[in-house]
Amino acid sequence: MVAQLGQFHRLFDMEDYMDSEDNLLSDCLLRVRELETEIAVLKSIVDNHARYTKEAVDKAESTVNLRLESMNEFRGQLEKQASTFITGEIFNAKIKGLEDKLRTIELMISKQEGMASQKSVTRALIISGIGVLIGVLSFMLTITRYISGVLYGLN
Repeated sequence: MVAQLGQFHRLFDMEDYMDSEDNLLSDCLLRVRELETEIAVLKSIVDNHARYTKEAVDKAESTVNLRLESMNEFRGQLEKQASTFITGEIFNAKIKGLEDKLRTIELMISKQEGMASQKSVTRALIISGIGVLIGVLSFMLTITRYISGVLYGLN
């Protein structure tokens, strides 16, 4: 009886195994369908992401192109403006010429001031000479009056 019971038990195990295998197969098929649905959803998401990424890249590219065009315009303006600037060599030559002219003018002014000073000295000498002459004449006149007074007894 134990042997029959063991066979009976094995029979139940086989039926359970068969049922579980059928359930397992249907569970697997159900899971495969779920995974196929998830894959389709993920594919849609990836496709949308790729499309949006491409649109973003296209917009960024057009924006960069616009910026580059405006930068090229600005560069052109700078080059045009720079072409009107004086070079360092020409600037230094012009400054040297102006410095030379300034030195010449300073020398001329110094000479004129020297001449003015010399004229002032000459004028002072003439005026002082006249003063000395007047003083000498006055002294002589005073001596002459004194001598005349002594000689003629006027004192």
